[in-house]
Amino acid sequence: MSSSIAAVYQAQYDVSPAEWRCLAILSADSCLTAAEIVLRSSMDKVTVSRAISKLRQRKWVAERSNRKDKRSKLVSLTADGQDILADLMPKVMMVEKALLNDIDPDDLATFYKVVAQVSENSAALKSHDTR
Repeated sequence: MSSSIAAVYQAQYDVSPAEWRCLAILSADSCLTAAEIVLRSSMDKVTVSRAISKLRQRKWVAERSNRKDKRSKLVSLTADGQDILADLMPKVMMVEKALLNDIDPDDLATFYKVVAQVSENSAALKSHDTR
């Protein structure tokens, strides 16, 4: 599923999956720290940092000082970043709709519930990792 969706944003804008996830997360919340993006994406810090750096170079995101925590910066979409998302989002949604076509809504709801539980279980395991 993700490779079909990735084909949309990679072909048109040469965006990596990590960059896409950062853009999509920032579209839902106007201003986040890299650490908040890490938590919402389940990507590691290095991956998020590199993605943000590339997006900043393309002028799709901007960073500014975080008044609440001077050690971090707040990341937000620029007007160009918002334009890219406005162009890509309907195309991505169309692919997602095609992928989910003919799947019973109850089956889909069960699938999402199971994925959410697996995600919660994974987070719990990570928090109890004693390596």
